[in-house]
Amino acid sequence: MRTYISGILVPFWMEKKRQRGVPLDQPCILQLDCWVVHRSIAFRTWLDANYTWIRYRFVPAGTTGVAQPCDVGIQRPLKLAIKELQHGDIVLETVSQLTAGKTPGDIRLDVTKPTLRDRSVRWFVEAFKLINKPDIIRKVRLVFAVQKN
Repeated sequence: MRTYISGILVPFWMEKKRQRGVPLDQPCILQLDCWVVHRSIAFRTWLDANYTWIRYRFVPAGTTGVAQPCDVGIQRPLKLAIKELQHGDIVLETVSQLTAGKTPGDIRLDVTKPTLRDRSVRWFVEAFKLINKPDIIRKVRLVFAVQKN
C-alpha cells in the first residue's frame, strides 16, 4: 500500500492538482476497504505522518455491493472464472500424472514461475472472454443507476 500510494496515487493526485490550479495540499479522499492492512495502526500512522492532506475513509463492512457495484458485478465473476480455469488445469495435471502411473501421494503440481506465468495469461484471457458480455455490463449499470436514485 505504501508503494502504491507514494509511487502511483500521490503523483497522480499532484498532477491533477497542478492541472486544476489548486493548492498542492488540497485534501483528497482515499476510500479504503476494511482490510486488516488498511486498518492497521502502522499503515494509518505512516499515512498520517507522510500525507496529512489525504483523508481516508473506510467502506463499511458488508456494503461493497452498494459502494462498488463493479466489484460485485464484474470483478467477482471474473475472479470466479479465473478460479475455475485454474481448477481445470489442476485437474488435468493431476489426471495426467495418475494416468502416467503415479500414486496419489507422488503427485506434484508444477507451480514454478514459468509455468504459472504462461498459464495465467490464458486464465485471464479466457476469463475475460467468458464475462465480456453486454448483459453483464448492463446489469451492473442498472444496479448502479438504481442505487444512485
